[in-house]
Amino acid sequence: MSADDLIVAVPWLVFAAGLAVIGWRLAAGRGRRRERRPGPPGKGARPGDRGADRPASGTADRESTR
Repeated sequence: MSADDLIVAVPWLVFAAGLAVIGWRLAAGRGRRRERRPGPPGKGARPGDRGADRPASGTADRESTR
C-alpha cells in the first residue's frame, strides 16, 4: 500500500469507525429505553399537555353547552 492509498483510505476508515460507534450507542440506548416501565399517567407530563383520560378541549366545550 502506497502513501497515496493511505491518504485516501485512512479518512474513510475513521469515518466508518465513527459510524459504527454512533450506531452502537444508539442501539445500546434503545435497549435501555425499552426496559423502563412507564410511570403513572400524570407523572412527567408537560404543563398544558392533556392526558388520554381527559377529553379534548372541543369536546368538553360542546358537552358543557348542551
